[in-house]
Amino acid sequence: KITDCAKNKGFITVMNTNGSLLEKKGKSLKNLDFAFVSLDYYNDYDDVIRGLPGTFSEVIRGIYELKRIGKTKVSLVTTISAMNWNAMRPMAQLASDLGVGISFNSVEQSMDFGQTNSETTPNFDVGLDSAKLSDPMQNRRKLAISASGDAFAGIPIPTGCISQAALGAGRAGTLSLQPTRGILLH
Repeated sequence: KITDCAKNKGFITVMNTNGSLLEKKGKSLKNLDFAFVSLDYYNDYDDVIRGLPGTFSEVIRGIYELKRIGKTKVSLVTTISAMNWNAMRPMAQLASDLGVGISFNSVEQSMDFGQTNSETTPNFDVGLDSAKLSDPMQNRRKLAISASGDAFAGIPIPTGCISQAALGAGRAGTLSLQPTRGILLH
């Protein structure tokens, strides 16, 4: 009801969700413009990360339902952690296969009074991780790329994909890959 009311008043409707109710509530979301769906792994290992069996399948079914019933633009939101840092390329491939965008959020060390360390919260501004993130670009997918934050400082952004003014306008520590028309990465 809220989505329909907002849409009728001319608002752009956006929802952040863990995806658990998308399949069941999909019909009521037919007027939703954008859905940002949390998913942290490209297969059912996501269930282990989330601590609940069946979440991966539930989210995937929900995404298909959203796409089936409306014109909602969907983007996966993946929080990179020690449990999935090596899955960025397969996550980008999953997003491409689903026909949705993807956004990577990094978990970085901060002043936490010793509660985390390099074993539990790796620092992602190393060359290996930049290579893993740029690897999806090698298969020449049509993606627009925006990056911000120190964690993604080493990732090249092809000229012409995003304006210089837009760089740094996103959330800190976020890399977004969104399907677009007419942009081919080299």
